[in-house]
Order: sequence, then structure tokens, then C-alpha cells
Amino acid sequence: ADGNGYYLKLTDPDLDNSISSNWTASNDRLFDDKNIPENLTLVLYPNPVSDILNIENGKQIISIELFDISGRLLLSGKVNSKVFELDMGRYPRGIYFIRAIIETGAITRKIVKE
Repeated sequence: ADGNGYYLKLTDPDLDNSISSNWTASNDRLFDDKNIPENLTLVLYPNPVSDILNIENGKQIISIELFDISGRLLLSGKVNSKVFELDMGRYPRGIYFIRAIIETGAITRKIVKE
């Protein structure tokens, strides 16, 4: 935005988004991270990672998926544990996304590979 808000919001979904007057600056919060249930937290360390990425959750992690910055699925596997070590050593430097499936939903987090 131009300093009048955090992001631009289309004033009406039915309007033409290529016309600038159909957009407005907004300060609305998209989400409140203070109300995320504890069981939807995912601890990733170290981040940035060079070799082994440790993944932890208070609930059982059912499966893990690794995506590159383009959204391509690079790895998918069953975990069935509260902790998991992911070997990132074979992947090139860059930004990746980890998606963990747990009993109560899915959690996606960004990681940086050095």
C-alpha cells in the first residue's frame, strides 16, 4: 500500500481488479496469532537450516510434506511421532515450506536452507 494501510483490499469481489479505484488501503488484521491453539504450533529448528531440521509438535505429527518456493512437492512421508528430523542436506539453498498434518489440522511454516 502507499502508507495508508498494511495492504490493498478489493472493495468488492465483483469489481474489476485491474482498475485502481476499486482498491483501498486496509489496516484490518488478517489473523490474530495470539489466538492460535497451542496444538497448532510447530517448532522448527534451526531455521535457517544447513543439514538436519528438527520438527516438533505437542500433538502427534501424522505426516510431513516439503515444498519448494514454487509450490512443487519435494517430499511426502508418514511420521506418526511428536518429533521428526528432516535431512535438508541434499536440497539446494533457498526457501522451502514444511506442511505438517496433525490430528487437529495442518500447519505450514517457511524454512530457509543455507
